This record gives sequence, C-alpha cells and structure tokens, in this order.
Amino acid sequence: MINNNSNVVFDTIDLEPIIKQNVIYMSKVLDNDSFFTCNQVAIYNLLEFNELNIDYSNYFYIFETIESLELHNLTNEDERINEITCINKDNNYLLVRYQIKNLILLDNYLSSSKTNVIYYKRLIDSFKQILNCLELLNNFGIVHNNLQDKSNILVDLDKEHVLLSKFSLSFLNNNINLITENKLKQYYKVYEPGYYYWPIEIHLLTYLLYKCDTLSKHNINTVINDVYKDSRLEYNFNLENSKKEAKEYFEQFVNMKREEAIDKLVSYSNSWDLYSICCIFLSKLNKENKNKNNLFIQLTNKLLLACLRPNPEKRYNVSLCFTNFNKIINNLNINIFYDLVLHN
Repeated sequence: MINNNSNVVFDTIDLEPIIKQNVIYMSKVLDNDSFFTCNQVAIYNLLEFNELNIDYSNYFYIFETIESLELHNLTNEDERINEITCINKDNNYLLVRYQIKNLILLDNYLSSSKTNVIYYKRLIDSFKQILNCLELLNNFGIVHNNLQDKSNILVDLDKEHVLLSKFSLSFLNNNINLITENKLKQYYKVYEPGYYYWPIEIHLLTYLLYKCDTLSKHNINTVINDVYKDSRLEYNFNLENSKKEAKEYFEQFVNMKREEAIDKLVSYSNSWDLYSICCIFLSKLNKENKNKNNLFIQLTNKLLLACLRPNPEKRYNVSLCFTNFNKIINNLNINIFYDLVLHN
C-alpha cells in the first residue's frame, strides 16, 4: 500500500518480480532527485542508446527499462507491490526493471571453487572478461569508480560470465573536470587511506577536499605514507620504491592552486577502474604464498603491478594489460599451469 503522507527519504525500494515474455524482471522505485539515481540514469541512457548497437547486458547488470512513476496510476495489482511506506509525495520517482539472473558475487564465485584447477580457470577467465568490460566502458568514456569484488562485480552462473553492476558513483570521463567541488564530495565522502583499491591521486584528492586548502610537501608525504603503511599490496610489491616514485611524481602538486590541483588529480580517472581490478586480482592471485615461484604467478604479478604504478602516467592502460595478459597465457608452457594447480 502506498502511503503518500510519509516524509521518509529513500534512494531505492525493491518490488516483487513480474514476468514478461518468459523473462522475470525485478522492479525498483528510485528517487529521481537522488544524486545516485541521476548517475545511474546517465549511464543507462548512454548504454541504451549507443551508436555501436552493443548489447550491454552481456557486460553490465543495470536496469533495462525506465519510466516516470505516477503514483496516482500505480496500483498493487499492476506492479505487485507488497508495501511501500516511505514514498515522499514531494519527490519525483522512476520505475526501473532489472532482469532477474542467477547471480553471485565474484568473491564468492572464486572462493567456492572446489579445486585449484577450477579456481585458477575462473580467475583467468574472470580477469579477461572484466578487461573486456573495462575496454567497453573506456569506449563509452565511462568510469565506474567503485569496483569491488565483494559488492558490485557479479558472475552470471548460467553463463559463467562476469557483469559489472551498481553505477551509482559512476561518471563520464570527459565531464569530470566540469564537476563542482561540492559534487566531488558526494563521490568521495571521506579521506580514508585504508581504501587500498583507490590510487594515490584519489587519496590526495580527498585529503585536499577535507583537510587542507592546498597540498604542501608535508601533506603529500603524509598521504603517501598513510596509504602504503598498511598496504594490502604486499605481494612482490616494493613499498619503498613505490613511495619514492609517488613522492617524486606528486611533488609537482606542492602549493599548486586548489582548483588546478583538483582538475589535474581527476584527469587521471581513466586509469582508476583498472587500478581497482588489479588490486583485487593481485590479492586473489597470491592467496597461496607457496606459489610465488611459479612463472605464471610471477609474470602476472609483474603485469598487475605495471597497472598499479604510483605514477599514473606510467600505468598500463586496459588495452596494453589485455594484450600482455594474453601473451602470458598463450606463450607459457602447459607444464607451468600443471605445476600451479597440482602442487598446491
């Protein structure tokens, strides 16, 4: 039952499934005035009306239909709503539908592998599929901006295929410099150096947004030391060299005008999604320390670390990462993989 007298604000409400043409859809009500909804709708419009005629549902899990919601026309029978008690009559709402799929989080998908053979096959296939997704995002100029294996990287179990989801913090790369400082604070709400999947420049950005007017040398060194103090990227990761590279590169930001520093820091955003993914897979790849001498592990570690360079201008892009990963897979002797899965 819809309660138009409620003043509770919400972003999303789930409704009961409906069936159309033998496909089951899950409906959601979104607050159209929400910052997060606006981001999702912008990405949906770009994907839905793309000139390449690409079926984005093979790469991304995002709503497939969207329409304005007129509360006076919505009935329980039409939309199979159980209860909605927090509709604010002063807000604008959207009704969106997702196709229901047999989904599992990537982290659970990998951890549920019953043998090493299955684990490493899933790891390799998932990484290649995610690179495909990132390449497509790059073609559209989209930065997902929040990729996490325990949150929004999904696997369709019926197809064994990876899907990226939850675009509420996404933005268009060519528009990032137009985003106001107040809006940036909605994307990045806190300075938290423990977010290991964020590159140095995001930590510098959040430090600048919340802790200082301009970046001093002391500020920059503080951020770098905070980020690498308890880094989860310990696998074959020379922290001292990384800290040195970061300090040398970001020294250019010392006493730079605030607006100029913000613009330059966000200009590196085209590498942020790949950075997050490589953080995730570096951890997954090295779950067993006794495999560190395996040539596949060594070469892939080296590749992932090339995408995680502190200097954003030296990081591999998605295309280069993809090319080099395929070379590793295709050129290694099969015995290297046997050694990996059988002597574990």
